[in-house]
Formats: sequence, structure tokens, C-alpha cells
Amino acid sequence: MVIQMNPILLSNWLPLCERAQVAYIPATYGSAVNIDEIYRFCEGLGDTPTLDQAYHWLRKNYQPRSTMWLS
Repeated sequence: MVIQMNPILLSNWLPLCERAQVAYIPATYGSAVNIDEIYRFCEGLGDTPTLDQAYHWLRKNYQPRSTMWLS
């Protein structure tokens, strides 16, 4: 059986994980974050205001704590 999928889309991966009985981390959509802020955060280059706001919203409003965040 051949399955056509876009490897970038989570919506393509979840049914595949279910069929294969592979555990996965639940995900939720959050607010948009500027990609430059993500790079700055990863490189330790200072403030990331929209990333910080989105992170705090996710921690406060979404359970379980092991949720993956999509933006």
C-alpha cells in the first residue's frame, strides 16, 4: 500500500501514527511568532517578546504540559 503524504503537515502524520500504533505528542495551534525571534532564542541573543507571550499563554491555557505548539 502506498500512502501519499506531505511530510511537513502534522495532519498527515497523526493518522499514520494511529495506524502504526505509535505514540505521539498532542499539538495545539498557538499565536504566530516571528521566525527571527525563534532564531534569536535558539542562539541566546536576547529578548523574544512574541515568543515569550505565546509560551506563557500556552503554559497557562493548554493541558497536558507536554503539548507541542504549532504556529
